[in-house]
Amino acid sequence: MILGDEDGSTLTIVEFKKPSRDDYRFGPAKTDPVTQVIDTLEQAVAAGGITRTDGRHISFGSVSRRQAYIVADLTPSLVDVLRKHDFANDYNPRIWTRYRRDGGIFIQAFGYDTLVEMAKKRNQAFSKVLLDD
Repeated sequence: MILGDEDGSTLTIVEFKKPSRDDYRFGPAKTDPVTQVIDTLEQAVAAGGITRTDGRHISFGSVSRRQAYIVADLTPSLVDVLRKHDFANDYNPRIWTRYRRDGGIFIQAFGYDTLVEMAKKRNQAFSKVLLDD
């Protein structure tokens, strides 16, 4: 999934993987979600943008922020692939991160459980501020 904001300054790629998958291999796009994200970025940039579901084209000519999320269970084979791509998980052992200079993209990889946990925390904060809960 590729997302872009209205002014075309942000490009977001979200790569969802099958839960519990544990057959990842470093390198080939078919088995390496990091390579898939990089290939998707290169294709979007080469195309100059994306076409929204309403048919409108969003140009990436002035993209200043590129980010990607790999949402997949952190199985041993995925962790191995992330390590080989020089990802780190310093601040949170359940979130792997890397800034890739070539392409200028910040990539995060985390599991479905982490995604749900972050959404609950975000929604809790919104409820507290907006609804004074």
